[in-house]
Amino acid sequence: MTLLCWPPDLERIPRSGVRVLGAPEVGDALTRIEAHARVRPLARRVVVRHWEWLPDLDQLLDEALAALAASAACLWPAWYGREDVDGRPGSPSLVRAADRRTLSEIGAEIPELSTAWAELAFPRCRAGVAPTVHALPRAIQAEQLALALDPQGVLLVLACTDADPPEERVLALAKAAEWLARGYRVLRVTHDEVMADAELALEKIRDVVRLCRPSTP
Repeated sequence: MTLLCWPPDLERIPRSGVRVLGAPEVGDALTRIEAHARVRPLARRVVVRHWEWLPDLDQLLDEALAALAASAACLWPAWYGREDVDGRPGSPSLVRAADRRTLSEIGAEIPELSTAWAELAFPRCRAGVAPTVHALPRAIQAEQLALALDPQGVLLVLACTDADPPEERVLALAKAAEWLARGYRVLRVTHDEVMADAELALEKIRDVVRLCRPSTP
């Protein structure tokens, strides 16, 4: 995990990496990030999830996935960096057959594609519903939403405006960012003081892990 200074170089955040930006006013920082991205368009899609008050870890993950699904619904049917996905409704049997052909072509280009997820997500988007597929594990949902939004990588911004959240909720946000970073570039934006407290707490956890590891023979 690396701390960033302003202005953050969003293009240099690596895939499967987390970067942390501290700001005296988080709302202002988000506005400036969006303006910065408009002036210097990013090569990847940006999704922002902003909390005034931090929930627990499960809710953080669910709400981050919901934000990604909402962005995917807005982008539909221009998924996977393509323009040829047919998003029109029609006869169910004909639509399913067309989807199978399309997914076969996409799968040849993107081996990580889950047809099980796509076959559930496509009809939801055609019905005007976000492609949140609760029948599948979160890890699959996160991976597949990332591919649908942009196979080259998505920048996910997780932000909290609360200047004094409970320590356990700050750690939950850090854990959520680390988990989501397995498939995304993640920027965590918090107040300066919150960032410092979170990094201190995480370092204490790392110290405990290091002490518990068996010594190298």
